[in-house]
Amino acid sequence: MELKFLYAVLFFLPVVTHEAVYTGPSAVTVDLSSVKDPSVCQLQPDVGPCRAAHHQWYYNITLRECALFVYGGCEGNGNRFGKKKECRTLCVKKEKKDACKQPKDPGPCMALSYRWYYNEATDDCEMFAYGGCQGNENNFATEEQCRAKCVKAQKPPSTSSDICMQPSDSGPCRARHTRWFFDLDERKCKKFIYGGCEGNSNNFESRQECEQKCLEELKSFGICGQPADTGNCRGKEQKWFFNPRTRKCETFIYGGCGGNSNNFGSKQQCETVCLDELTCNQKMDVGPCRGSFPMWYYNRDGKKCEPFNYGGCRGNANRFDTKAACDKKCNRRYR
Repeated sequence: MELKFLYAVLFFLPVVTHEAVYTGPSAVTVDLSSVKDPSVCQLQPDVGPCRAAHHQWYYNITLRECALFVYGGCEGNGNRFGKKKECRTLCVKKEKKDACKQPKDPGPCMALSYRWYYNEATDDCEMFAYGGCQGNENNFATEEQCRAKCVKAQKPPSTSSDICMQPSDSGPCRARHTRWFFDLDERKCKKFIYGGCEGNSNNFESRQECEQKCLEELKSFGICGQPADTGNCRGKEQKWFFNPRTRKCETFIYGGCGGNSNNFGSKQQCETVCLDELTCNQKMDVGPCRGSFPMWYYNRDGKKCEPFNYGGCRGNANRFDTKAACDKKCNRRYR
């Protein structure tokens, strides 16, 4: 009699799961998106210690979308949903038509992930701290993705090395001002006559100003800033050199002896050396924006990676999220 009574009690006790609440033989489904905290969306999927195989949904921070995973049946965490709709309701904000017109939105979660958004006021892409869930579609993994999607205006050259690679330009006016420009082919500053209007930024009041700006920046290319040099002999070997003006490795005919170090047997070898050289030898550049994002850069004088605060837009490629990434790219001891 007592055993039968115990069975009866157990049959009618409420049993709670993550998908529904059972009371006896009937069940009522609960919409978990209305009771869960959005912070669960930033958790990694957790199958739990049990060995069942239940298909569930979780929010994938990297993809910024809900995806299937196999749940073991017990424990785990809150980033688990019985239906994709429940997952999307809590973790994915509805997409709007024009991502580029949406305001910066870090979302309600508290993770720290550096992403990029388009700032309509400046017509430029800027970095921001994303919380890890929700937010909106004005949210890009890289500056390049953001600019390809949203930036319409072509920005003028923003670094000294870009300026110094422009050809001399007298402009359309007819004044006669003696100015100096940097001749990349000859690697020196030379005089030219400036008409007084327009032209470009490779235009300096004095030779000293030109050399301070451009010779210093040319050092950032290291051996890859040297001109293609056929050497003293008369052979005809096809080699590769790095062209600072085009930022590409190009072919030239090498005589077989002499020349300089900007001389590679293959395009791959040239790119491996020079693209890293260009990145790692650039000076620290916080950019024109006023944010404060902890980053790392390679100090070519100190020959080590050091921290700096990035402003959030533009700058240059000598910028890394971690010291380890900087060391791997630039510090030969770690390669």
